[in-house]
Amino acid sequence: MRTPDPLTMGHPGPTRDAPESPQNGSSSIGRASVSKTECWGFESLLPCQLIFDQRNKFMQFLEFFKIGGSWITSGIGYALLAVFAVVIVRNYAKISRFAGEVKGELRKASWPWESDPKIKGFRKYKELTDSTVVVLVAVILLAGFVQFWDFFHVLIVSFFTNLGR
Repeated sequence: MRTPDPLTMGHPGPTRDAPESPQNGSSSIGRASVSKTECWGFESLLPCQLIFDQRNKFMQFLEFFKIGGSWITSGIGYALLAVFAVVIVRNYAKISRFAGEVKGELRKASWPWESDPKIKGFRKYKELTDSTVVVLVAVILLAGFVQFWDFFHVLIVSFFTNLGR
């Protein structure tokens, strides 16, 4: 049999045996019942409820950034991302100069289409389509050649393996 807790004056609430969590706590600390609140359904305020809800929302927000379900993986990933960002920022001048040089070299290259703006449609890409057709025909011929020799070798190997039977 449990004795009533002197702090709660016999009202139901947390006991010393089973303390309530901060989410379900009670703000009545040894209050005596008052005639104005008796039988009127007086609801006590729950302490730290707003702070607890804000913490839960913040933790849910942080869960969005978790990589692979682990904070260790997330930390390693974000550390690598930070190192990569620092390298990019420190070498920005070199990277932009390299990108400019690549752009200049690509302008000098001979591309397989006409640069004349008057030519439109598929005629503009005649060299490109001709090269594509040549490559496709060569691939089909090579596949046929490999298939023929594979079939031929299978016949020879099966002939020799069936001789001993």
